[in-house]
Amino acid sequence: MLVYLVWCYSSGHGQSEKLCYLAKENRSKALETLLSENGCDVNQIHSLGWTALHVAAMNDSVRAMKLLLQAGADPNVRDEYSTPFKTAGKRKMRVMDVIMIREDEFSHRLNKNANFCGFTPLHYASLIDSYEGVKLLLDGGADATMKDDSGHTADEYTENETIKKLIKANKEEFIERKRKREAEERKKYPLERRIKEAIIGQEGAITIVSSAIRRRENGWYDEDHPLVFLFLGSSGIGKTELAKQVAKYLHKDNKEVGGALHHVTR
Repeated sequence: MLVYLVWCYSSGHGQSEKLCYLAKENRSKALETLLSENGCDVNQIHSLGWTALHVAAMNDSVRAMKLLLQAGADPNVRDEYSTPFKTAGKRKMRVMDVIMIREDEFSHRLNKNANFCGFTPLHYASLIDSYEGVKLLLDGGADATMKDDSGHTADEYTENETIKKLIKANKEEFIERKRKREAEERKKYPLERRIKEAIIGQEGAITIVSSAIRRRENGWYDEDHPLVFLFLGSSGIGKTELAKQVAKYLHKDNKEVGGALHHVTR
């Protein structure tokens, strides 16, 4: 006896699941039709945390990737799926159901126990050694410097030297473009102005701190002697707020640096 399993979508099936299915199967015509519908969000997140572009990248569905990117898919979106156990706990599902959905609707080729949280489409394209997929994503604006939750960039997931070189070259170009963009931003919105919007007074301290940071940004620093600030003064004059503003500027609003601030009150 032969048994056939047929995937059928009801009219009520989630649009994100439809997008992911068509991306996985590389069904470009059906995908193009769905993307042309009013209200179709190309960046919709699947119930388990990924997007259609993640699926297309993992399955080397190049035609689907092109359509998704043209429709505005974010090449730097991070996968929220981690492991079956963590995802099941977070979504209040059975572990076996999570595994089955991941294999059916994403890919059956992945290690079930590996953590994929924070993977971008570029990470997946690199993982499967897809040169065409990697190039398409990089040309579409993928940030090669992005790290997953385990701290790895996309080039660390491939053994293909050609792909490694392509990603690393783009990474260097991206860093240079970012440096130039930040330099232009600093000219338009200098550090002194940013700090003065948050702190009243302390003109001298703000000027000294801003000048030191500006010299560092312009290359006038010694790697063996890192930039260190020690804020001294009586309570309530703005030491902590000044330190917070400096950290916010240096770390580009990274909230994790908040707990690393130390101040000395005198």
